[in-house]
Amino acid sequence: MSDTDVQPAAGRRLKGLRVVSGLTLVSRVAGLARDMLMAWLFGTGWVLDTFTVAFRIPGMFRRLFGEGAMTAAFLPRFVEEDQSHGRAAASDLFSAVARQLVRWLGLMVLVAELILVLVWMMAALSDRSRLLVELTMILLPYALLICVAALHCAALHGVHHFLVPAFLPIALNVVWFSGGVLAIWQFSSDDDQVRLIALSILVGGFVQLAFAARKSTQFGIAIRGGDVAPELNRRVMRLFRQMGPVLFGLSITQLNGLVDSLLAWLLAQPPGVLPESLEPFRLSDGTASALYLGQRMFQFPLGVFGVALGTVLFPRFARHAAAGDRAELSRDILHGLQLVMLVGIPASVGLWLVAEPVTDLLFRRGAFDDADAQLTVRMIGTYGAGVWVFCGLLI
Repeated sequence: MSDTDVQPAAGRRLKGLRVVSGLTLVSRVAGLARDMLMAWLFGTGWVLDTFTVAFRIPGMFRRLFGEGAMTAAFLPRFVEEDQSHGRAAASDLFSAVARQLVRWLGLMVLVAELILVLVWMMAALSDRSRLLVELTMILLPYALLICVAALHCAALHGVHHFLVPAFLPIALNVVWFSGGVLAIWQFSSDDDQVRLIALSILVGGFVQLAFAARKSTQFGIAIRGGDVAPELNRRVMRLFRQMGPVLFGLSITQLNGLVDSLLAWLLAQPPGVLPESLEPFRLSDGTASALYLGQRMFQFPLGVFGVALGTVLFPRFARHAAAGDRAELSRDILHGLQLVMLVGIPASVGLWLVAEPVTDLLFRRGAFDDADAQLTVRMIGTYGAGVWVFCGLLI
């Protein structure tokens, strides 16, 4: 194969990368703006600690049932159905999967909400614990909204449309930031401000789902009512069973992240709350917030390059796998990993080196003081060292 043949092949592999990477960059900048607002409002105190723990729960659902296991199991089947039997059959598969996802996740959210209501009504809670329960109740429905939106995005990736899926995080960040500005205008209490911000995230979930569903409809992909054919229902059940190994693998990372934040929140309780045996492990207020901000900075290069590259390459992987073309699949994987090494390692080194000036530039203002900054610098540097690894895992 000549060089002139290789270059167009590489270009086809990366078709859509510029769109996804560019919009992801805009999304990360918008996300930084909202995080700067949160740090300015709350510093890395217990209110932001509590919010970050509550927000991790729908985030975990999104990565497990939305962008992670669901996409890995659904997208290859959707692409195969679209290629072999046409768009109508692929849309039927999408509709059946979406209805099952709504049914199961909706039930999980409902049960969790009922438990939280009982805890809120009957348990003797501290101010911190009560705020955690309230924020979790507000944010849990967002898990269902974003998972259904992510399924729409997977279908759009399957038909090689990347613009709207890459735009959805921008929409959330805009609504979130607007909610923060409204909270500053309407309330003076930190508790009331953070509750309004949580409500704005829920509104952002409806906006994301509306955008994704509207664009999917333009491609003939929609959630339909009516009975599901027995054969299609069996295939859907088989698809959900195939999610099991992916769910198991992803759940380790996601549960670790949730437990990290929850432990940081628990170990930063006021004096006299922790059992005496845990007192030697006490952490300062703001540890959970610093973890969150460190991960946000780590996700900037990860999203702009790693997630964008994985988003563009994964539909190609699915098509090669469906066609049984292992040679082309291997070439695409190798090409993706080469790019990870080329870009990911310098990104890791760079983020570690600039952790302190970036923290000072972005966050050191308002309620965010010197102690908050030093804690956040350590988190950014630690997470930054793993950028290239997580980019590789995405491929």
